[in-house]
Amino acid sequence: MEIALERIRNCLDGELDISGLGLTELPPIPEGITMLRCSHNPLTKLPLLPSTLEELFCHNNQLTSLPVLPPSLTFIICSNNMLTSLPVLPPSLFSIYCNDNQLTACQSFLLPYGFFVAITIS
Repeated sequence: MEIALERIRNCLDGELDISGLGLTELPPIPEGITMLRCSHNPLTKLPLLPSTLEELFCHNNQLTSLPVLPPSLTFIICSNNMLTSLPVLPPSLFSIYCNDNQLTACQSFLLPYGFFVAITIS
């Protein structure tokens, strides 16, 4: 956790990478973060995400659900988790990679031009 906190304190460009640190939980993610990489940890949940977040890389964890996604989010990779459902997807989202989970259904949503979806349903 100390390495994650240090990376948050030293994050000046809005891009935070706390992947592969063996984290079982994330510290609070501050406003101003636009890209969060927290993949390859044994995370089972994510904290409240900052409203400034545009890109989320949370693949290869043990997530069973995702929090409310911020309205600014345009890109998410949440593959290789244990997700059984997805939250409401923000209209700003253009790409979602969500394969290799335990999804049993997928909500319907409007797809803007150029939208990319990679979702597998169990």
